[in-house]
Parts: sequence; C-alpha cells; structure tokens
Amino acid sequence: RCLSDWSSDVCSSDLGNQDDKTNRKSAPQQFQLRKMDADKSPSMDSAMKKYNGNDYASAVALFNQILVNETSNYNAHYYAGLSYFSMDKSDSSILNFDFVLKIKNGEFYEASQWYKALALIKQNKLKSAKKLLNEIVTKGGSYKVQAQNKLEELDRK
Repeated sequence: RCLSDWSSDVCSSDLGNQDDKTNRKSAPQQFQLRKMDADKSPSMDSAMKKYNGNDYASAVALFNQILVNETSNYNAHYYAGLSYFSMDKSDSSILNFDFVLKIKNGEFYEASQWYKALALIKQNKLKSAKKLLNEIVTKGGSYKVQAQNKLEELDRK
C-alpha cells in the first residue's frame, strides 16, 4: 500500500525491513531548529525522499524542521522516529514514537509500538519492551508473529 500524500515510491513495504538500513552509517548532522516561513518550510515529500534514500541524518533534519511549524504532524513524528531508530538514536526515536502512540487508532500505532520496543531493547529496558511486545501479541495485528519471536528470543537470554 503506498501513501498517497507523498510520491508513489513511499510504500509501507519500504518500512518492513529496518535491519538493512540500520547497518548503514550516517554521519551525525548538526542542525538548528528554527521557525520558518511556511513557504520556506521543507515538504514531507523532500523529507521522505531523504528517508527512502537511507539518508537518515538529512531526513531527521527535515522532519524536525517540519515539526517546528507543525508540532502535531503525526507522519513527521513517525518517520523521524524511524530515522532516529535507523541511526541508533534510541532516546530520540522513542520520543517521536511516544507522540505517535498518543493516537490509539492511528495508522502507525502498531508499527510505533514495535519500533519503540526494539529501541527499548537496545537500551536494555527489557521489562518495558516486553510489555509493549505482549500488547502487540494480544492485539493480534501485523507485528504479532514478530513480537512473539522477539519475546521468545528475550526469554532465551
């Protein structure tokens, strides 16, 4: 399923395998958040192009600039979270996923639970991660099997 808000090359299948993306190194990019005029603000399309090109540092900078002007932009928070996750910046990814998780029926709710759980595991916060993984299993959504497998993996350790 492709997201119609952006270019047709942004499909949910692009989100499924983050493992390939996490192995790429992205140089940390320093940027300054500032209020921008609406006509100078980056678009979600330009941020998504950076994200889809695995240029997560640039994508994060653009998503964050968007969020300066649109603090409640659900999609920008989700993809900023994924970008931070892909750069192994768990704290920042969790902050963005927490925003997404405020909307229980949101399009990215379960995916945000999944990636937040993975970020918590990276931080060795296993109790919190297991709680989220169990919620995913209980709801029986598209990440159920992955969550079950991750719980079994954690129990073996």
